Amino acid sequence: MFLRWRLYDTLNVLRYAGLYGEDELVEVARALSEYGFDVWVPSGKLHEETARMSLRYDVTVYDASYVALAMHLGAPLYTADIELVKKELARHISSFRE
Repeated sequence: MFLRWRLYDTLNVLRYAGLYGEDELVEVARALSEYGFDVWVPSGKLHEETARMSLRYDVTVYDASYVALAMHLGAPLYTADIELVKKELARHISSFRE
């Protein structure tokens, strides 16, 4: 699952990695668009819960959006963000097992 702007973040990381030329980066952008990710746009109740969680747990709205989405879906959130892990809002990515 991706929030809409996570696709931009992924592309941005690849852009600044310096590993891709223009044509390759455009191809990556196309592939990300066509890969078939479920894309969520925070709105309505999900947007409201994001705002609440941001204030309640003193995290960015950006981070709270992922926490709120995971809770909405009843799915664990895995991250490398130590702050979210310490606040018990997510699990560390190192604990992920297939």
